[in-house]
Amino acid sequence: MVRVANRENQRGLSLNELLLLLVVGAALTAIALPSYRLYAFKTHRSMAAKLMRSIGQQQERWFLRNQHYTSLLTLGYPAPVIYVGTDGLAQGAATAQSIYRISLATSADAVASCKNPQGSGGADKYLIVAQPIQAQAPDTLCATLCMNEGGQIGSSGSNTPKACWGP
Repeated sequence: MVRVANRENQRGLSLNELLLLLVVGAALTAIALPSYRLYAFKTHRSMAAKLMRSIGQQQERWFLRNQHYTSLLTLGYPAPVIYVGTDGLAQGAATAQSIYRISLATSADAVASCKNPQGSGGADKYLIVAQPIQAQAPDTLCATLCMNEGGQIGSSGSNTPKACWGP
C-alpha cells in the first residue's frame, strides 16, 4: 500500500514556493534599491546645502562688521575644511559617515568646475564648495555644489543647479 502525503500534515514551504518568494524578493529589491539611493543622495545634498547657506549667512554678518570675508576657522568651525556627516553636522575631520567636504575660497584659487557662480577672489568675494565624498561620491546628478557671495548657486553634475539645491 502506498501512502499519500496529507497536505494538512506538511510543514514548511515547497521548493517551488521558496523559489517564487526569492524571485519576488529580488524583483522588489531591484526596483527599490535605486530609488532609495536617489532619495539618500537628495537628502545628503540638502544637508550640505543647508550648511552652506548657514556659512553664507555667517559670512555676510562678518562682512557687515569687518568689511571683508573670513575663514571657516574664524567663523567658529573646527577646521579650515569641514566635513558634513550623515547627521548633517559639521565635523573637523573626515569620518566613515562623512558625505561632503566643504571648503571656503576667499582667493582666486576657487574651484571653477561649478556651473553659474563666478565668485571668489579678493577680500570682498568668496565661494563655498561642497565636494561629495565616500557614500555620496557616486552622485553624478549634482556632484560638486557651490555658492558665491551673491547667493548664486551652482553644481558640476548633469542636473541644473536649481534641481540640485531644491526649493
